[in-house]
Amino acid sequence: MLGIEPMMMLSRRFVLLSAFGFGGMAWGKDKKDKKKTRRKGGPLGLLSGTVFHPEGLSLRGAKVTAYPTGGGKGKWENITDARGEFALRVPATPEGVTYRLRAEAKGMETQERELTAYEAQRTTANFRMTAAE
Repeated sequence: MLGIEPMMMLSRRFVLLSAFGFGGMAWGKDKKDKKKTRRKGGPLGLLSGTVFHPEGLSLRGAKVTAYPTGGGKGKWENITDARGEFALRVPATPEGVTYRLRAEAKGMETQERELTAYEAQRTTANFRMTAAE
């Protein structure tokens, strides 16, 4: 009986390791899959910030949209999370690409701001909404 128990423990560990991707075959397959799913295209920058309610609290569910100002194509959108935060990955260059950011929320006036995105860097802009009249 003592000779069987260690084998059972070993097989249980193998099953658990295999199930979580720590087995030899699964590990190699995951690395290949990651290479295939890499984003094609140019370098990116990050536009992020927080949208605030007129009373100073963060505003959940506001829509933030970025448009390139230099006549480029594209539109990037995001909805603020529970903390009122947003983040948009947009095409960028080392010299910078300028975007017009628009924040919209129900019952609030639309706010706009220009922001420049630089390659591999984060640029931050906060919005303080005002009540619509």
